[in-house]
Amino acid sequence: MLLEGLGIAELPEFIAGEYLSDGRLEAILTDWSLTKGGLYFVTPSARARPAKVSALSDYFAEHLSEPTWRWPK
Repeated sequence: MLLEGLGIAELPEFIAGEYLSDGRLEAILTDWSLTKGGLYFVTPSARARPAKVSALSDYFAEHLSEPTWRWPK
């Protein structure tokens, strides 16, 4: 629908980049951005935490701490 001119959306650059480059989409409200959110992983204390939960927590910290994509500017 966006490509047909119907509506607006907040899209990351890895999705919208090609369309912005070739003019099929137009960036608007470029000085506005969404409030950054967070991902919270709540676990038992370290002594009571199963090894699998610790491994998942470590994975999240390594792979999800910084986005690998960018929002359009």
